[in-house]
Amino acid sequence: LTDLVMAAVGLLVFPLVVLANLAYQRLSSPIYTQIQETRAVLSEIAHESFEGAVVVKTLGREGEETIRFSERAHELRELGIRAGRIRAAFDPVLEGLPNLGVLAVLAVGVWRVAEGAAAPGAVVTIAYLLTIVAFPIRSIGWLLGEFPRSVVGYRRVRSVLDESAELEYGVKSLAPARPGARLTFLGVNFGYSQQQLLLRNLNLDLEAGRTVALVGATASGKSTMSALAMRLVDPSSGTISLDGVDIVDLAPGTLAEHVALVPQSVFLFD
Repeated sequence: LTDLVMAAVGLLVFPLVVLANLAYQRLSSPIYTQIQETRAVLSEIAHESFEGAVVVKTLGREGEETIRFSERAHELRELGIRAGRIRAAFDPVLEGLPNLGVLAVLAVGVWRVAEGAAAPGAVVTIAYLLTIVAFPIRSIGWLLGEFPRSVVGYRRVRSVLDESAELEYGVKSLAPARPGARLTFLGVNFGYSQQQLLLRNLNLDLEAGRTVALVGATASGKSTMSALAMRLVDPSSGTISLDGVDIVDLAPGTLAEHVALVPQSVFLFD
């Protein structure tokens, strides 16, 4: 019975490691979430600055871009320091718990040996076994210590993979490709958020064979109209048709045979 008591005292280390990890996750997960989000913003700023290097140089925006990058880098550094401080408090606990288990076993064992209820060899054996188990306990703790960062990364990737963006297609087809097709927008409404519509009750009828230039201010919806015509997105309401056929009813691949999009930023495959 005494041996079982000493072993139970030593094995209390396991739930303590789990409890310490739960506290660590609760404290660190929000910070790691902020770190991931800030790192994404920082990478985006760096990418924009490098991709738009000509614009930055010709407009003399080096100072502003440097400040913009430095502010986010400073924010990321502060978040990293906060996460490091929490980890610095967690690691000693993780290292110390197995040793505390051994010390607790020795304390109970010495007391029981003094009362003649336990043999010295049993105390030494149990303490030695706990020292052998200490490394696996630490390894589990290290694994659990990396858990918050991994979970945050997984959630960010999962949120993208779980997005449902599959468009439903019909079975209709169009006449064989010819120069031009009649493009009609009828009562089209569209917004990138539910609260604000970018295009409201748009009616547009472009006859086949005509060349039309659509001119407007930045963010007025010109590129959005192109995306709607290519069915990269669907309107909130209204219809878009080619030669009288709603593009929603077209079979997969049919629209791409009749409509070509040349974007502002061209990507060239190797």
